[in-house]
Amino acid sequence: MGEILADQKPMWPPGTAHGYHAITQGFLVDQLLLRVDPRGRSVGHFFREEVAEKFGLDFHIGLPRTLHYRVARSYKDSNSLKNIGIMARYLFKIYKAGSDADMMKKSIYPDYIQPKFFGAMTAELWGNYEFREIEIAAANGIGTAMSQAKMYGILASGGALNGSRLLTRKTIDQMREPIYNDDILLKPAVGDAFATRKLFEEGLDENGAAFAVYHKGKPIVNIWGGYADTAAHNPWTEDTMSFFFSTSKGIGALCVAVLVDRRLLKYEDLVTKYWPQFGQHGKDNVTVSMLLSHQAGVPNIFGYDVDENTIRDRNKMGEILADQKPMWPPGTAHGYHAITQGFLVDQLLLRVDPRGRSVGHFFREEVAEKFGLDFHIGLPRTLHYRVARSYKDSNSLKNIGIMARYLFNIYKAGSDADMMKKSVYPDYIQPKFFRAMTPEQWGNYELREIEIAAANGIGTAMSQAKMYGILASGGALNGSRLLTRKTIDQMREPIYNDDILLKPAVGDAIATRFSVGGFNVADSFKNPKGQQMFGTPGTGVQVGIADPETQLGISYLTNTIVPFVKEDERWQRLMRVTYECLDAIYLIYYIH
Repeated sequence: MGEILADQKPMWPPGTAHGYHAITQGFLVDQLLLRVDPRGRSVGHFFREEVAEKFGLDFHIGLPRTLHYRVARSYKDSNSLKNIGIMARYLFKIYKAGSDADMMKKSIYPDYIQPKFFGAMTAELWGNYEFREIEIAAANGIGTAMSQAKMYGILASGGALNGSRLLTRKTIDQMREPIYNDDILLKPAVGDAFATRKLFEEGLDENGAAFAVYHKGKPIVNIWGGYADTAAHNPWTEDTMSFFFSTSKGIGALCVAVLVDRRLLKYEDLVTKYWPQFGQHGKDNVTVSMLLSHQAGVPNIFGYDVDENTIRDRNKMGEILADQKPMWPPGTAHGYHAITQGFLVDQLLLRVDPRGRSVGHFFREEVAEKFGLDFHIGLPRTLHYRVARSYKDSNSLKNIGIMARYLFNIYKAGSDADMMKKSVYPDYIQPKFFRAMTPEQWGNYELREIEIAAANGIGTAMSQAKMYGILASGGALNGSRLLTRKTIDQMREPIYNDDILLKPAVGDAIATRFSVGGFNVADSFKNPKGQQMFGTPGTGVQVGIADPETQLGISYLTNTIVPFVKEDERWQRLMRVTYECLDAIYLIYYIH
């Protein structure tokens, strides 16, 4: 950068006028500091050590990635007519500038701006954390209003604060002395206004996604593409995480399987053996397996308003769940426990785990850390910046058609309609914040931190593929054992009974049949040869699958949210290709 800047020819005789150095000013100052500072620090480094840290300023030139979650998202002014008027005046004045027009265009017109990415820079694009990390002391300082007020307050008050001096009064007086000469660039073009050119390309239906496969304990596929944040042009990378939604239920099921494997409980045990209060209102016959396989009859919460604070109070959640009346005789059928499944599993863990850990805590220590899984039930705030932004599928007609069928089926269900509505219809869902939940709202980091092992697991496709790959290959990896084969065989044993909620409402769009250990073993979860797999699908076509027959762990993760997994071909296409490749490899081995 020093060489490039030194090689530039001035656009006017230096010192005869001023012209706004919109971006280059930061680079010029940085180069000067590099040569004058005895330690050769960059402008961001110098500011942090000599100013920010000494005076407690929450301001950064080059934002640390761990602080990304605190940055507000930028928005364009919605007053489009006003902005178009400013832009029209701006372009007209450049046009009529005559001999100066070329210089003005090449200095401030977006098509000429360097670095090039600033030419297309919109408010949305500032969401790209890689741009935020670059040190440009002319454009991308990030901080709080209070920190800027404090800094300028120190300068306005003589340069010192609480006995510490930033500058002498002499230097302050010198640096603020006005220079009187003409503005050769901005004033002729825009008068007293600034405007930005709109340059925004809408994303495709598929914004971003990842697909990963483990085979016999080794990663064989790890692909990703698109955008983690389409609006910000922030690309999906190898370590991008996203919501797995109901695929998270597999985490809760696995945690219970670990306890079974350690002989701390059995699937056939009554829940009341560990949680006596749960036996209220006819739930005394519910076994651990019934709880995991959605047979307990508690698909929703009634009689209480559940919010984020309630969820964080595990004792209160235990009381609320224990007080629920089953919506059907437990054990006679299964009905999808969309949200409550996570809370039920958490309460069971609380009472069986010798250390009384939450499901997120237990999973992190007993599974994720031991096997290197980049997956979280309750996301640490410092990892917020890695999470992809969720988007609704843009195929509105298809989604409206699916929803219309869903509502019609509930309507025609007759005597069962009320139970179905109160279990799966959005207006009745508890906790309440799930009712109005849109993909955009999942950007709230406080919601991401809550541990709900039925809905808000966040991680990478590779981590899910690895987890299910371990289960598909006998329960061990590199000499470390997660589960014994006996427990794996037991937990994936199918339970055959009727789906009392989803099947009547949505048909096969969400196919469910659960196993003894709480995994989905529906007919749709079969490999191309018709052999049974197990795993958990999630809203938006999130998938985690184990195929013990071929020792494959498969995961698909996307931030384009569609209503039902079976309606989408994306992951199924990739899975078919995977098996075709695998068959070809087996054929080569056979020939040799």
